[in-house]
Amino acid sequence: MQQRGAAHLLWKSLVAVVCFLSTPAATSAVDAQGAFAPGTWQLGLAGGYARGFGAFGSDGTESEAVRMGALLPSVGGSVTNSIAAGRWFGGGVSLLAEGQLLWNREPRKGFAGNAALVVRYHFLAPARHGFVPFVDGGVGLGSVDFDLDSQHDGFAFMLEGGVGLHAFLTPSLALSSSWRFHHLSNAGSRRPNVGINSQLFLLGINLFFP
Repeated sequence: MQQRGAAHLLWKSLVAVVCFLSTPAATSAVDAQGAFAPGTWQLGLAGGYARGFGAFGSDGTESEAVRMGALLPSVGGSVTNSIAAGRWFGGGVSLLAEGQLLWNREPRKGFAGNAALVVRYHFLAPARHGFVPFVDGGVGLGSVDFDLDSQHDGFAFMLEGGVGLHAFLTPSLALSSSWRFHHLSNAGSRRPNVGINSQLFLLGINLFFP
């Protein structure tokens, strides 16, 4: 019940932040287009909560019961901002190196660490109003120590993908909220290897600079 309460609290926080950031006072018509010029750097820090769910054979296993806290630092930069310029889906691509620190609380305590490469596509049409939606996906390598009956501890591959929103407070500073599907497994190199699938809810802050 405590873990479920934490998940509900984070979800309400995400909704509250998005609602606040949707008000004119939150962005004051900040023009964020320059933050995604090619060669611009990005520093980010996000934190949140991950809740396991049954998928791809993990239904009814301990992998489905995981409840994790998460901390994700990142650094990267914009590659291009001229894809489909002038169209509603026009945008740019950024490449990010991301660290992932995960601490599990259920069904047993444990930790995991991953290093990931993330490709993020920003939709830049609303950037002049201070809002930048994005989709992203990543792959990585790491290690798991969750002591689960359904997943061998040790080396793990990571796959993820999701959606999010940057809301700019200044031309170089943005708050973000995002959701990701997150997967950990070892590709069958050790047994058992049911995999750990989770929904990851994140709140963060991002700094953009030349």
